[in-house]
Amino acid sequence: MPEENLPDDSSIFERLVNQSNSKEERIFGMLAYAKYQIEKNRWLSKIPNPTSEQSAAFYAHYDDHRLDELVQNVQIIVLAYADEYAKEQLNKELDRYKKEVLSVELKKIKVGFWLPVWQGFLASAAFAIALFVAGVFVSLANPNSNMTRLLQFLFSPDQYELKRIEPKSQSSSIPSKVTPEKNSVTK
Repeated sequence: MPEENLPDDSSIFERLVNQSNSKEERIFGMLAYAKYQIEKNRWLSKIPNPTSEQSAAFYAHYDDHRLDELVQNVQIIVLAYADEYAKEQLNKELDRYKKEVLSVELKKIKVGFWLPVWQGFLASAAFAIALFVAGVFVSLANPNSNMTRLLQFLFSPDQYELKRIEPKSQSSSIPSKVTPEKNSVTK
């Protein structure tokens, strides 16, 4: 291949960027050209003073097929980055939205300290009354139960006479502890 037909940097830029039809193709072409320049700099770092044959071999490598590969690689990288960026932004917006919505909802729901205390008190009182009523119904089913007697005592105390129970004196049937001091009787 004669040297005048070999591509150079300006012809590669022309094919990647200036021949693009849309803005997106132009951006991908610019990024592909940057990738080409990175590859060229790596090659020059390995071969600092290339001969004209080495340069011709390098530029011959960048035919239309290779330039299309560069553009496709750039498209894959850019689209993957755009996808990750979009997911990240979406998650940030969702988190911000959740915080805003939750703060608004919590302000609507926010109650003071005493409302739950009174609710608990009323619920406990209702439970105690329900338990008492259930006990009354059970005691009515069995008139000789202790519960029935307790209810009769509470609701009609005039039927019962309260008496003071005197302590019993020591009887002979219950042995008591005898201490030596108590055995001595003085008359």
